[in-house]
Amino acid sequence: MSSIRIIDSSRRFGRRKRRRYTRLAVIVCLLLAGGLLLWSSPMEKEIQEKTIRQAADDARIRQGVVFAGWYDEHQEHLLQMDRVWQSYILIQRQFAEEEIGVESAYERLAELAELAAETEQIIRQEKPPLELEGEAYDLTAVIYHRTADYAKQLKLMVQETSRAAEGYCRSEEDAEAGVMSRRLREISVLLTPTALFTEKEVARLRELFRPER
Repeated sequence: MSSIRIIDSSRRFGRRKRRRYTRLAVIVCLLLAGGLLLWSSPMEKEIQEKTIRQAADDARIRQGVVFAGWYDEHQEHLLQMDRVWQSYILIQRQFAEEEIGVESAYERLAELAELAAETEQIIRQEKPPLELEGEAYDLTAVIYHRTADYAKQLKLMVQETSRAAEGYCRSEEDAEAGVMSRRLREISVLLTPTALFTEKEVARLRELFRPER
């Protein structure tokens, strides 16, 4: 009987020993896993931050491409308005210097008024792209509205000058060339469009589309 007790006791001791080894192994594994987590966490964080930065840069590039396409068209509109302006100034100068008569001035002003109206219509159709987001869209909208308002004022100035020249052409009373020229210049002074300034908005947009480093 005593030998049996001894055998049973040794088995229980062996089980307790194995349990201690098992617990020790679990603790060691946990410590190793914790160490690996602590070691890999900064790396994973850096990778995540790099991925976020890359995604943000890609978004900026896409937004910049969209704006660049719109802005190219916008610059063409500015050139068209400048051509209207230069033609208007030329007609006024030639009429003032009596290089052309009032009839010729009216015909050219009437044609120019049509061109100014077409230019305004085209500009108003080229609205800010909906692909632009947030501040980029808001700034582009500012540029758009200012340009459209300028085009409208330019059109009105040419139209009113053309109407005044037409009135002189249809009048049965003769007016001196100097008087007519002065009247046309007065209209241009009264209706000259407010200067178009968009440099601040364009500069800010360039900052928005610049990738982070």
